[in-house]
Amino acid sequence: MTPGSHSTNDGFDNVADHDHEDIKKLARLMDNQFTIPGTGIGIGLDAVIGLVPVAGDLAGGAISLYLIGKAVKHGAPGALVVRMAMNAGIDLAAGSVPLVGDLFDVAWQANRMNVNLLDAHFRKQAAESGATR
Repeated sequence: MTPGSHSTNDGFDNVADHDHEDIKKLARLMDNQFTIPGTGIGIGLDAVIGLVPVAGDLAGGAISLYLIGKAVKHGAPGALVVRMAMNAGIDLAAGSVPLVGDLFDVAWQANRMNVNLLDAHFRKQAAESGATR
């Protein structure tokens, strides 16, 4: 740990906290930032930009890859990265099917799932390192 930094219970150190918050905000924006009135169903920009054939789906996939890259930068293990990439790949493949894929994008919120996987990994890592001290 660097001078002036602090440890948190979620497994992220002060240096990574900013990236962690950015990842969470971007995943929320992409997957469930807005609620369809009267339904409680959350949608994000991924579903909206996915309405644009090919380019929209590729843009959503690029953002998912950016989030996965941040996970790699902060030490996510290979198995976790593969699982995150599979979530994003399923989202890209299924989401690219006209109309049906757009509905799939609303239900399959890969970025949110990936942030949850990453959070669980770092919480587990923090708990294990606390137990060995």
